[in-house]
Amino acid sequence: MPLQTAIPYMMIRGGSSKGVYFNAGDLPAEQQTRHAVLKHVMGAYGDPRQIDGLGGADPLTSKIGIVSLSDRDDCQINFEFIQALVGEDRLDETPNCGNLLAGAGAFALESSLIEADGDEVEIAVFMVNSGKRCDLFFPVEAGLPVYAGDTVIDGVMGTSASVMCRYHDLQGSSTGSVLPTGNVCNDFDGVQVTCVDNGMPVVCLRAENFGLTGQESPDELN
Repeated sequence: MPLQTAIPYMMIRGGSSKGVYFNAGDLPAEQQTRHAVLKHVMGAYGDPRQIDGLGGADPLTSKIGIVSLSDRDDCQINFEFIQALVGEDRLDETPNCGNLLAGAGAFALESSLIEADGDEVEIAVFMVNSGKRCDLFFPVEAGLPVYAGDTVIDGVMGTSASVMCRYHDLQGSSTGSVLPTGNVCNDFDGVQVTCVDNGMPVVCLRAENFGLTGQESPDELN
């Protein structure tokens, strides 16, 4: 009996994140076993450096995308996102990730889950985490993704081909309401706060309430 099991994967940058993508059929079906495998793949079992794994010791590079063919009439593939928490022995399957979602179509084509023709493809994706749909649009050549292009995004050096995402009915997908508190603005201990749920729950605050300008670099904020 082999001591190790080979599992195919792809490492893809999606948006401003990078993740490890799997075909759902290549992973164990039983959840506890699947979690154990994925934690070891990422090195996500307490080591903040994730040396014994593919995680990059940063939340933006410690992500997992699981792709499968969809049996829904309105979608071609399913995409499930999992965050491997840096320095912790656990995985978070709660949130969506629009960044890794952008790479799901490339994985589906590269792994021959689906086919494409022409010079642009549209792929309807069912987002397992939220139960919502997103359509991906990106250039292809000879049935495979085109990666070179002139699109620039914040947080990523260089340029690449664009991936356009068209989301459907995301409002309130996590809490049931676009404004989870029922108010446009709330006052918590003298600090004005706006809570929005439109794809991902977000808390908006005024930088000046914390002695900031909004022009600080990530290193300064962290």
